[in-house]
Amino acid sequence: MSLLFTATFDGHPINVLQLRGRCAFFAHELGVAAGYSGDGQRFVDQIVHEWAPSFEEDDDLAQIVGKELAVLIREVPLPRTTTSALVLFPTGAERALLRSHVRSSRALVCFLHDEVLSRVIAFNRANTPARGRSGDEGGGAPVPAEPPSTLSSALARAIAGEPKPTPSPGRALADAVDRLKALGKRIDGIERRKAAYQEIVALAGDLREEGLITAEQWAALRVEAVEELLGRSMRAPLPAFGFDLAMPPSAA
Repeated sequence: MSLLFTATFDGHPINVLQLRGRCAFFAHELGVAAGYSGDGQRFVDQIVHEWAPSFEEDDDLAQIVGKELAVLIREVPLPRTTTSALVLFPTGAERALLRSHVRSSRALVCFLHDEVLSRVIAFNRANTPARGRSGDEGGGAPVPAEPPSTLSSALARAIAGEPKPTPSPGRALADAVDRLKALGKRIDGIERRKAAYQEIVALAGDLREEGLITAEQWAALRVEAVEELLGRSMRAPLPAFGFDLAMPPSAA
């Protein structure tokens, strides 16, 4: 059990621990970093009393007490009067933060995934002796560690504490982040198309009222607006809309 390093998120320190062969975080420190007031105890209480069925002891979290806590107190700045400490392994940190509605919880998930766990992997590699090739004698050339092919495989290595990728429930963290990013892009695209549609419709109406375009030109602009909204061409053939596109607005 040891302190690997201290990361900083939005000005808040997060001690990254090496605990039982895996990296871990203090739950109360994640709570403070995510935006919980006080010392993050509200976040701890939610995990213990509200979300407990969603967590597995020793897989997602651990309650540190007794001699193990005494060793931990010598490594990190915990009050000497501390009688227990709740720590979250990467899967537990992911599940807890994604359940939270505090403003920075999603951003903190991305920070742990993209910044902290990559440093954990680098730290483990730097402190793992190189292995010789099979069959070499006299200390042959070392075999370099295989680089992770994706961020999710890197996350699996950090969670499992092994040099090679293994299946891990931590993949859900990468999947959740990807889904959030994809959803954000989709929403942005819809909003941009909606704004373009409204702008074209307003322009067509103004030009038609001032007599600057014909009924056919007005209809063409309306079709263009619908194409912008849907993000695809509708020129051939035009679907039925329930009104005559060749008629001016007053007759539609």
